[in-house]
Formats: sequence, C-alpha cells, structure tokens
Amino acid sequence: MEEIIDNNPGTMIDIAPDGDVVLVVGQKKCSIRVHSLILKAASNPFSAMLGVDFKEGCDMTDMEEPVKLPLPEDNVVGLKYICAVAHHQNKMVPELWRRTIGTWLHPHGKGFDELIRLTAAALLFRNARAFKAITKELILNYSGSYISIWSQDLDPFINWKVFCMLEEERNSARLQLAQILLSGVNTGGCCHKCGWSSKYAFAYVQLLESLWPVGLACLSDALDQAGGMPEPVPLEESAVCKFGYKHTVPQYGSDRRGKLENLKNSNGLCLLCVLSGGAESGNYGISHEH
Repeated sequence: MEEIIDNNPGTMIDIAPDGDVVLVVGQKKCSIRVHSLILKAASNPFSAMLGVDFKEGCDMTDMEEPVKLPLPEDNVVGLKYICAVAHHQNKMVPELWRRTIGTWLHPHGKGFDELIRLTAAALLFRNARAFKAITKELILNYSGSYISIWSQDLDPFINWKVFCMLEEERNSARLQLAQILLSGVNTGGCCHKCGWSSKYAFAYVQLLESLWPVGLACLSDALDQAGGMPEPVPLEESAVCKFGYKHTVPQYGSDRRGKLENLKNSNGLCLLCVLSGGAESGNYGISHEH
C-alpha cells in the first residue's frame, strides 16, 4: 500500500521528532527522522553504518544537527513502517498491516525457539492478545529453563525480566495444580469419621502418584493427565457405619475438571503488567486481569 505523501520529493516523516539521524530514502530523497540507538539495536546493518567505522557514525559525535544517512535504493513506505514499529509508533502502521501482524504472531505449531522470538515481536508490536497467547504456550508446554531458548540478538527487544516472569507464572501454575489435586483428598466423607471416607481418600492418593512433579514433562501434560484421571475405586473394606445410609460416593472428577480448565485458560502473561513492571500481587497473568 503506497501513501502519496510519503512519495513527495523532500517529505519529512518525523518518527522521532528529536531523533539524531535523518534517513534520506529513495530517488525522491524523502526524509525519515529517527533515533540512532533504536536503529542500531534493531538492525545489524544500521549498527554498522552508524558505528565508529563509518563516516556517519563518526559525524554523530561532533554535530549538533541530525546526521543524514543516504539510502537511495530503499523503499520509503516500507522503511517508514519498519522504523515506526522499532520506535513503538504502531499507530503509524495501517490497520491492514496490524491485522496481518496478528495472524503472523499466532503461536500454534511453532517451535520453542520461534515462540520466544514471537514473544519479543508481540512485545515490540504491543499486541496484548498475541503476547498472552504466546506466553501461555510457553508456560504450558515448555518444561526446560527459559534461559536456554534465549539468544543474544533478542536482547534489544525483550528484557531478561520477562524470562523471570515466565518462570514465576509456571511455578505458580504448578502450585495451583498441586493445590487442586491435594484438595480432592477431602472430597466427600462421613461426618462421623468412619473408615468409609478414609478408604476413598487412600485410593485417590494412589491415583496421584503418576502426577508427582518429578515424573512430568510439562504443565499441559500434567493438566491433561489430571483431567483424565479415573474415579478412585477402594479395595479395602471399612467397618460398618450406622449412618451408612447417608454415605454418597465422592464425585472427584466433576469438581476437579472445572478447576483444571480455569487454571489452563488463565495462563499467559499480561502485556500491561509486563510493561509496567508487574502486578502488585506478584503474578502477571493468573490472578491479574485487565
């Protein structure tokens, strides 16, 4: 999509009105004013061109006016949008492009290395919905250290604190899962404390052995196993209770599945919390929504 105003000779596009670099783009020499630090962080070629080994980089140390960097072969419209995104000026990007970006940021079917890059992209584009969906995928399906999928080229775009927040959210979700499962021990029972309730509790605990943390690959596997766990069947006999006519078989599954589904859906980091430094509660998604 071309914008006529961007193709007028000598047009000045102020991505950053106080920027220290002016990109002179295309044959019509349209100008785009930007910050050199942001360009260097976003692009290795710009980092080289604005470094000390190039004239433009050396000129920046002595000049009070913005340095002009000629780019006669580049497309002014495309470069404008690239610079706008790098400077977090997403309102300058057309709605059609933003919708395309949202589709591109879809997390399903992506490897973990790609997911962490999509996390950085969603953060850069300020796409809250994609950011939550991508981080939810990382929390539920990645079992290793998040630092292991970090790469140095992501440094300018994603703060290391995001990796800490991911780890904190995953640990919080695991604790909530444990609480849901262990609370099931008290489901049902006899108010007169007869052995009838104990035999069901013991059978239930035996079913939990396959869900102890040491045997789990990832959180989503644990949630699936917990959701599909059969009802406990006691093998022991209990003493006769004179109030046995009041006994009802505990419905472990119906109580548990709803809680598990809520836990699964509540995962994912809140972009606003991440940008503001985190929710007051210490959680960034599960217990904090906007």
